[in-house]
This record gives sequence, C-alpha cells and structure tokens, in this order.
Amino acid sequence: MSAPLALAILLLALPPGVPPETAPPAASGTDAPAERLPGFVAALEVSQGEKSERVALFDDGTIAQAVRTGEAPIVVKRKRISPAERAVLSKVIAEALTSGEGPKGNPTLLTDQSRRKIVIEIARPEGGSVRFEFDDLSPLSLALGRARGALEDLWNRFQEPRASEKEVSWDAATAKEGDRLRRRRDGKLFRIVRDDAMSPFMELEEDGRRLERMKVPRRELPKLFEEPVRDQPVEPR
Repeated sequence: MSAPLALAILLLALPPGVPPETAPPAASGTDAPAERLPGFVAALEVSQGEKSERVALFDDGTIAQAVRTGEAPIVVKRKRISPAERAVLSKVIAEALTSGEGPKGNPTLLTDQSRRKIVIEIARPEGGSVRFEFDDLSPLSLALGRARGALEDLWNRFQEPRASEKEVSWDAATAKEGDRLRRRRDGKLFRIVRDDAMSPFMELEEDGRRLERMKVPRRELPKLFEEPVRDQPVEPR
C-alpha cells in the first residue's frame, strides 16, 4: 500500500460528525486499537455538531488534516515540518504518556450544541496508542495540556489566515516573558510564562483560568496572536 493511500485511510477513519450524547469520560488515557500506521506519532480530533476534524503528526515530519462536515466528502490536506521541529513536538507530546495522568475530575456538562468533544491520541513506543477524551472546560494535567497546545499549533497551520499582512507584521523578537497576547482566532488572552533563549519555542498559558497551555515557535506568534499591549490593561472580549 502506498504511503499517500495509507495516510488517507487513516484520516478517513474520522467518526461521523454527530453531537455527543454524553460527556466524554474523565479518566486516564484509554488504550486504542493497535492497528496504526507505522510512523504515527499523535493526533488531535475535535468534533462538534456535524463537523469533525483530525490533525495527525507522523515521524517523517508529515502533518495531515482531515475534515468531515455532515455527508460532504472528507477534505484532506498535508504539510511538512522540519526534523528538528518534529523532534521537539514529539518529545512534548510523549510527556503526556509518562505523566500517567489524564483529564482531572469530571468533564463540565454543557449542552450538546455548544460542547466540543476533544480527543488526543498518542502512539506508545511499544506499539498501539492511548486516547484521552475531554471537553474545553475539563481540567487537564500540565503534561496533557502541553501536548494539546503542541497539537493545536499544528492544527492552526491549516487554518485560513484571518489577518492582513499589516496586522501580522509586528516583531516577534520583542515578545518576552510576562507579556499578554490575544489569540486571533477566538480572542482568548494568553500570558508568556517561559521564554528560553536556548529554544525557538515560547510557552504560553491561558490568562486567568489557566485551562490551556501551549508551546509556540516564536516566529509564529504574529500569525496566531495580536501584538502585546504593555502600557494599558487588556480588557477581555
């Protein structure tokens, strides 16, 4: 079987987009079937209403997105990342397995129309994989929150740009630990909690609620976030 065809088969395994009838279980990761493609590292699945989306990372640097909306044909896109970036992301994601923890507590119960079901699947070194299921308001362990942030960074690379070239022209070199940034796609505020001069990644945490944590390449900050505002309070939207 050719690699492109095998990849397509993996991505076509997305579940039909239907509203979840019950809250996703808040337990440690559950074992998934062992039948996975060689080279599979991890995937992020998000489903809400009739739409389901999966972004997968492979150890050759391939990242792939599959989107299913109702009965419409599945749309598949692929990109590549550098070996160095793939190695860093793989390490961050793998920490969610060694932590031995999944989502903390019970998922928050929301109405079916407003709740997103989120699944993170991570390959085990010895074979097979582990799935973590939660929703947007489920408290996560630090390691799983970082894995989610890393995979959401890959997801963001398939999103259509929403800002003009002028809007994303601020200099990412000026960003520093403690700065607050507003994410362009949803208006959420994040604070830079770690700025390591030896790493190309900056670590950000959702401001206030601390529900979401991620590592973002410094060069990608202007595309994903608005310019930091340091001279005046930042009002929530």
